[in-house]
Amino acid sequence: MPKLRVVENNITRPIPFKRPAPPIPVGPTCGLCGGEADYEVFGQAHCRKHMLEAIDSETYVEVRKIGGYDDAS
Repeated sequence: MPKLRVVENNITRPIPFKRPAPPIPVGPTCGLCGGEADYEVFGQAHCRKHMLEAIDSETYVEVRKIGGYDDAS
């Protein structure tokens, strides 16, 4: 009986996949979730989701968009 040996085929061998790290926000971050902030609510940076949540309240809310021509930052 002939001796058998294991033959590995490099083409069919699975290649491990490493997931890339999530991108780190460059600009200001949201004060609640840590995401990228687009709006300033009462002087604190927030994302769109939390800005809309603040607008839904009964009280007056001061909101402005971060960036633009008149922003000194």
